Formats: sequence, structure tokens, C-alpha cells
Amino acid sequence: MYEYIKYLLSEMPNRDFNNHPEILEWYLPWSTELPEECRLNHKHKKCLKK
Repeated sequence: MYEYIKYLLSEMPNRDFNNHPEILEWYLPWSTELPEECRLNHKHKKCLKK
């Protein structure tokens, strides 16, 4: 989780979301665009289901 938040805080300020809102999808925890260490693992998804 730490790596994911650190990645978001370092990368997102450099993006133009106003003109390209589709970029936001790249930063979702399950996005394949994220580095491997930042992605949501399958074992964690079970915790989110209720």
C-alpha cells in the first residue's frame, strides 16, 4: 500500500487530468499500467468484497 501511495503522489501531479481524464484509469489499484509493486494483489481483493 505504501508503494502505491508513494507512486500516486509522485506521478499524478505531473499529469494533465483536466484535458485527459481517461488517464485516471491508469492509477487505479488494479491497473496494468502501474508498476508491479504498486498493483493490488489478488489476495487483497478478497478483503474488499463484503
